[in-house]
Amino acid sequence: MADFETQIKESQAQVSAAQSKISEITSKIEAARAKLDAGEVAVDIENATLEDVHQHTDLMNANIAELIMGLDDVTAGFSKDFEEMRSKTGMESFIGIFSGAKSESMRQERMRTASIDTKLQDLIGKSDIIVKLLQGQLDLLNEQKAKVESNLGTTLTDREAAVHSLEAVRAEIAALDPRIIELENKISVEQDAGARTKLETELATLNGRYNAMVQDEQVQLAKSQTLERYIEKGKTWVDSLTNQAATQLVLINKLQTDTKQRVVLYDALSSSLKTAQQQDVAHRINEIGVKTDQEAQAAMAEAKSDPASEAKAKAANDAAGDAIVAYIKTQHLSATGLTVTFDGASSSVAVYGVAPDQATREKIVLCAGNVAGVASVKDMMSVDKSEPEAQYYTVKSGDTLSKIAEEFYGDKMLYPQIFEANRDQLKDPNKIKVGQKLRIP
Repeated sequence: MADFETQIKESQAQVSAAQSKISEITSKIEAARAKLDAGEVAVDIENATLEDVHQHTDLMNANIAELIMGLDDVTAGFSKDFEEMRSKTGMESFIGIFSGAKSESMRQERMRTASIDTKLQDLIGKSDIIVKLLQGQLDLLNEQKAKVESNLGTTLTDREAAVHSLEAVRAEIAALDPRIIELENKISVEQDAGARTKLETELATLNGRYNAMVQDEQVQLAKSQTLERYIEKGKTWVDSLTNQAATQLVLINKLQTDTKQRVVLYDALSSSLKTAQQQDVAHRINEIGVKTDQEAQAAMAEAKSDPASEAKAKAANDAAGDAIVAYIKTQHLSATGLTVTFDGASSSVAVYGVAPDQATREKIVLCAGNVAGVASVKDMMSVDKSEPEAQYYTVKSGDTLSKIAEEFYGDKMLYPQIFEANRDQLKDPNKIKVGQKLRIP
């Protein structure tokens, strides 16, 4: 992250370029609307192309994604920092040659006072800078979308009126056809010159009216087609702005969620530095690149083989249970008397408490079950408000939320229901993991 400032400046330049292109396209669409209001039927809006702006936004999002991955890499690197904190320094090892007790005392004191607050705040600050950048882009997208949608509303009304006028003219033309044919037939058989002249005069009048209506039909048709083309372009642009805004929201949500998880991670790791065993188990609850399952299993194996270490194992289990509770609360889930017990020997947890409703209860249980290293969950919770229990589904290879929605609901477009029911563990509807357990409402 040494070149963070350089990357931020590059991203800011890319955001500025993308915003200019977005505003330019919206301006073209607004100019087309102004020409329509001025009575110019032949409006050229083909220049409102999306290709250029998509190239800019893709480049911008790629650069910002690289920044976010850089933060993730730094976060993952903190596991190494904690390992170094837990291990003895060169001086402590040297003192240990003469006094093992003194060496261990020095190590414990260093671990007790260890802090990564400065590094944590630096990471959070950098994350906030990226969020601010994304939020600015999101605000512009929503502003431009509102402008185009306003124009589209007026244009849709105009086109409806144009279609109505076109249909009325065509109805009148259709009504004149049999009258003209009737007059032509009368003229062909009329023998009296005066009567014939009168009929021909009436026919000429009807033909004149007919021709005027045909001309009006062409004008109304051209206007209707122009409005339709304008509406099509406007809808395409609104869809593009909506998709771009969704991308910004996904990135913002990831950063905000990552920040919360980092705080939980660092709090758990900092408190766990009091004992090595507690640290090993606390590491197991973190999903930010910390892969210490093997160490935790070794600690549990030691506890089973050595009766003297039972107290240490209990402390480690308690720390893990408390950390899982803390993690659940970061997902905005709460229950009265929420308690989690962890058994390292079986890698199982039991969840206790009174949830406000069935959905919250199921989300809490799922949240605990999806923690790395947890093999099974015993649901000991109850609810204030009784509701039907949801179904559960374990993600398989090749699954998507759309595919799962089609299997359970018969309609793949209902996938947002599954996504919303699992927002505590899913940040992007397009990213699910094999083995993940999902709640199907």
